[in-house]
Amino acid sequence: MLVHGEVPEGYVCEVLEECRVPASDLPRGLVGRDSLLVNGSVPFVSMCTFLMVPVAAIEFPEEWYTGIRTSNTQLISDFEYYLAELGRSDRAKQDVQGGKDPGGIAGVFWACAGFMAFIILLMVLYGT
Repeated sequence: MLVHGEVPEGYVCEVLEECRVPASDLPRGLVGRDSLLVNGSVPFVSMCTFLMVPVAAIEFPEEWYTGIRTSNTQLISDFEYYLAELGRSDRAKQDVQGGKDPGGIAGVFWACAGFMAFIILLMVLYGT
């Protein structure tokens, strides 16, 4: 189960692989708990859709709350830094190339002009 995020109603989850949750693992206070049970467990299958799961129904392991974790702001900051470094790297490559056409427009133009000249030469030679 992949938790995408939290909304006021609960967690937005997606089932990634087929699994069965035993009735003993479901919280007693879960609304509609008995209607979810099939042969003593709740079946989950990948349905390419999202599920709204109440906050009380999901318990995260204690080890997730201890130790060092990466925050969303840190991930965004690292990504912005990477993009900035990538931009500097691209500019450095352009400086090394010097007078070369960075977009390759001149090369495309001359390739098309050469192809057109070849076609015209063929038309002249074969009289079409």
